[in-house]
Amino acid sequence: MEDSEQWIFLVDRDGVINVDVGHPGVLSSKQFEFIPGTSAAVAAIYEAGHLCRVVTNQAAISRGLTIRSSVDRIHENMVRSLEYNSGGKSRLAFGDIFVAEGIEGQGFQLKPSPDLLLAAAHGFPVERAIMIGDNLTDLRAAEAAGVSCAVLVSSSAHGLFAEKAIADGTETFELPLAIAPDLGSAVSGLLQTTIKDVQ
Repeated sequence: MEDSEQWIFLVDRDGVINVDVGHPGVLSSKQFEFIPGTSAAVAAIYEAGHLCRVVTNQAAISRGLTIRSSVDRIHENMVRSLEYNSGGKSRLAFGDIFVAEGIEGQGFQLKPSPDLLLAAAHGFPVERAIMIGDNLTDLRAAEAAGVSCAVLVSSSAHGLFAEKAIADGTETFELPLAIAPDLGSAVSGLLQTTIKDVQ
C-alpha cells in the first residue's frame, strides 16, 4: 500500500477494546476483559495496510488509585493477548499505546484535549486519522485534533449516553460521525466505505 492510501486508526480503550467496568476503571489485568471481536478488528486494520494507536484516559493514576507501572503491565498483557488471539496478525506494539494520566502539568492532558490524538498521529497527516471511541470526550478530542472522521461505539454505558445525546441534539459535532455497536463493526464499516468516501 502506498503511503497516500494509508490511514491511522486512533482507538479508545475502555468500552471499545475491553469491557468498561465503571469507576474507577480497570486497575489490574484480572479485571481486563476483551470485548468479543477486538483481536480480529485490530488485525484487520493492519491486514488492510493501515496503522493503529490506542489513546486512553487513565485518570485513576492521578487519583492515586493505581500507578503507571500497573497500567503499563495491563497494556503489555493486552498487546501480547492481541497478538496471540489474532494468530500474529495484530502488530500493535506497547509503544503504540498513548496514556493520559490526568496529572496537572505533566504528560498528556485528558481527552477531550486533543493531546493524545495529536501525539499518537505525530508524523502522520492528521487528515488521514480516524477516531473510534465510546465517549463524548473521544468525539470532542477528535474534533479538536482535526481528524477526518469519528465512530462512536455505542454498546457501553458511556456510548449509550453519547448516542442518546447526539440523537436528541443535546450534543452536536461538525466532523463526520458514524455510530457502531462495537469495534469490529466500526472497523469493518470504515474499511469498506468511509475511508473510500473520505478519499
